[in-house]
Amino acid sequence: MPTRWKCYQSAQNTKLSNEDLSFTIGLETAQPSDVARDLGVWLDSELSLRQHVTKIAASCFYQLRRLRQVRRRAEREVTTRLVLALVISKLDYCNSLLAGLPTSTLNVLQKVQNAAARLICQQRPRDHVSSSLQQLHWLPIRSRVLYRQCILMYRINCGQAPKYITDLVSTVAATAT
Repeated sequence: MPTRWKCYQSAQNTKLSNEDLSFTIGLETAQPSDVARDLGVWLDSELSLRQHVTKIAASCFYQLRRLRQVRRRAEREVTTRLVLALVISKLDYCNSLLAGLPTSTLNVLQKVQNAAARLICQQRPRDHVSSSLQQLHWLPIRSRVLYRQCILMYRINCGQAPKYITDLVSTVAATAT
């Protein structure tokens, strides 16, 4: 989003008070909220997704701390499956929404993925993680987001996507004529 639009948008938002944004149905008055949760995604009023990323990271780090206790007694295969089920699945859920976010926001999720790789490969916290990510065949977070978008566009192009998604996309050649 261009900087000018953000300035204009925030200037317009400050003109409105909470009373202007609230509405009444019967005897109940609904007030605006800074954050709303929809399908497990935390959407803030600026659509920066910072709160969503923070909550996902906190949840994943909690699971990693619990799995660290299991790792001492479990084989690598078991630990890998648990990390994939409890941590990586949360990183991948609705990750197409993360497209275009600043690197500083995505770095939080990258730290989660790095910690998961270190847990599986039994590395110390300060060890370099690139070789572990390659060994596990894990793409970095930004690349995972791009990969999901590419898969979606491929399915749309091949007619394998649901109709409600296919109807939203048109080819460049179709719009040029």
